[in-house]
Amino acid sequence: MHTTYLLFIRGLLLSALAAPLLLAAPPAQALPESTRQLQQIYHQQALIERFYKAFAARDLEGMLAVYHPDIVFSDPVFGQLKGREVGAMWAMLLQASESRQLDITHHDVRVQNSLGLARWEARYQLAATGGRIHNRISARFGFRDGLIAEHHDSFDLAHWSAMAVPVWGSLLGGQPWFQSLFQGQARRQLQAFQARKP
Repeated sequence: MHTTYLLFIRGLLLSALAAPLLLAAPPAQALPESTRQLQQIYHQQALIERFYKAFAARDLEGMLAVYHPDIVFSDPVFGQLKGREVGAMWAMLLQASESRQLDITHHDVRVQNSLGLARWEARYQLAATGGRIHNRISARFGFRDGLIAEHHDSFDLAHWSAMAVPVWGSLLGGQPWFQSLFQGQARRQLQAFQARKP
């Protein structure tokens, strides 16, 4: 009888000690959900890193491998491009730089609330005018199906025009009509490139 009573008291004490631990335990899904979010961030950052490393190596296939088939791209020179237009644009730019030095660097890659951000710089000589370019670009990325679905580059087109067309670009680069003219020319060059390489 005495032994049974002691076992009963021991059971009550163990239950009392375990109760606070059970109440303080985190929800079963909290850690897995947090882990999945971290994995997604790391994956999205890795996509951006892979894109720029491929770009620096002039590896077009590597660049396009991280893009969604329905990729949407935009920048001040070409405006908005979609799907195969984007791949053709990068192919045209890489081809134009084959006989000229192209230096691509990137930094500040991060992902915040499913929005990818990066800064990158391009140093090259423009084939059409011979102008030497050092362009500083801010990039934003959106993701879908584990790939980059949106890529938006922004930079000072007036400053870029001054480097690309040293005389006229310096005088007129800030004018909206000149920028529109420049964008139209870039789009026509892209269309001609696509016509030659369907």
